[in-house]
Amino acid sequence: MRTGRARRRLPIVAIALILLFHPSIRAQTLVVKGSDTLGSELVPRLAAEYQNLNPEIRFEIASEGSSTGIISVLEGGADLAMASRQLSLRERELAAERERTLRMFPIALDAVVVIVHPDNPVSDLSLRQVEALFCGDVTNWLAVGANRAGPIYPYTRHTASGTYTRFQELAMRKRDYSPRSQKMAGNEQIVMEVEQNPFAIGYVPLQEAGAGAVRVCAIDGIAPSRTTMLDGRYQLLRRLYFVYDPDEAGGLLERFLAFCRSPQGRRIILSSRFIPYLADEDSE
Repeated sequence: MRTGRARRRLPIVAIALILLFHPSIRAQTLVVKGSDTLGSELVPRLAAEYQNLNPEIRFEIASEGSSTGIISVLEGGADLAMASRQLSLRERELAAERERTLRMFPIALDAVVVIVHPDNPVSDLSLRQVEALFCGDVTNWLAVGANRAGPIYPYTRHTASGTYTRFQELAMRKRDYSPRSQKMAGNEQIVMEVEQNPFAIGYVPLQEAGAGAVRVCAIDGIAPSRTTMLDGRYQLLRRLYFVYDPDEAGGLLERFLAFCRSPQGRRIILSSRFIPYLADEDSE
């Protein structure tokens, strides 16, 4: 008889473990991991407003880079990944190997901006000059029009960051970064380094540039703005995404995504200096 009771208890124990460890079920919590571009301000603001409307919902948000977020979704450690780039070939292969589906949900359009110290007289760079600066083809500011000599110190994101990869694609023709480049954990750290070093150069999302005393450079004579982003004249543009497994998504996740595309969600996206994604746009 004891054996029979023990066997009957096993399914109950299994269900309890699922309830304890599955990220989608724990106390109506959405676990969100990934891009610092999305996770530093925009997603926390969206989550806070959604919680105001739905007090029973909780969010766990960790800005650890796009790669980390996507792998967390694949491994069951997150419901939703924040990504500032497309899926890599390796991530698609991993999803296929694990018989998982990854769906990309575009949320906003973002400008990546090149920043320099406010005392640096350089205010406009060609795309080829940006490439040369970050690849190490030029190592002195005189080569790009500065009025005084000085070594160039490039600051970049770390390799798990989607911005790190996307900037290579947008500005560097997928070339390697200069061996002199310094990799930073977050956008805030890049802004801090550039505002303290007269010979530094870095790149961050547009909304992060306003957080420090730095100069935003025009690219080929075009400054980043809502207008130049919408008409495509500003060249360093990218889409920002949520990534999830539709086979694992429940009603809670689907309702949050719908909120992000709602008029209320779009107002938050706009006030965070991104451009909301339009549902009728052709997705990548």
